[in-house]
Amino acid sequence: METENVENNAANELSTIVNKPHKIPPIMLRIADYQILLKRINTIQKIKCLAKESGEFVKLFVDTPEEVLKLTKYLEEQQLEIYCVADRTARPVKVVIRGLGKETNTELKELKFEVEKVNQLRQFKTKEPLPLFQVHLARTPNVNEIYKLTSLMYHIVTVVKYENKSLRQCLKCQTWQHSADKCHLKPKCVVCTDVHESKNCPNKTAISEEQKLPVKCANCGGQHTASYKGCPKYPKMGSKS
Repeated sequence: METENVENNAANELSTIVNKPHKIPPIMLRIADYQILLKRINTIQKIKCLAKESGEFVKLFVDTPEEVLKLTKYLEEQQLEIYCVADRTARPVKVVIRGLGKETNTELKELKFEVEKVNQLRQFKTKEPLPLFQVHLARTPNVNEIYKLTSLMYHIVTVVKYENKSLRQCLKCQTWQHSADKCHLKPKCVVCTDVHESKNCPNKTAISEEQKLPVKCANCGGQHTASYKGCPKYPKMGSKS
């Protein structure tokens, strides 16, 4: 019964995405004075674009995926700070398969599912591998058949929808609701908030504590890392940032 409910809910969700009028996600632009730029986009670049202010950003709305690409390219050429919200219909279907071996990828492809990624989940503290696999599947017509699987690789398995318990945070700029590959904002270190990628933080190569830069949040300026969930700027689940 539980598997049937999961399957029905997933099918309804996918059907809603496919059947309702498609809404193109906005391009987020960080700029104070955008009126001249907005006029140039519409009159010179010939891209129909509407704007809406949202905190320190301006949301730019266009009508088609082609116009998203055209506008993104233009804004990048102008060396402006932007990020793109991923199109929901382009996102993979994420499921968790319980009770598997490690050759999940091959087996699922043989069953005609289009596998994009397979991650074996681990214990949070010990990092020990668990018999749980997070699988990313392309939104093919048969994708909901995944919830009907009861055996795989001679194992009894259960397939459930992956529930993300945390908000997606960009590893480049440290803000939320987008990923680093869609981000054209200036980088900010998760540790010290300087303008460099977190992997290049000088604290990683510091020989002594005296050489380390102070820990500072890129979002609120507090004395903690930008990934700290207790940060006053950390969005609540279900809120938009």
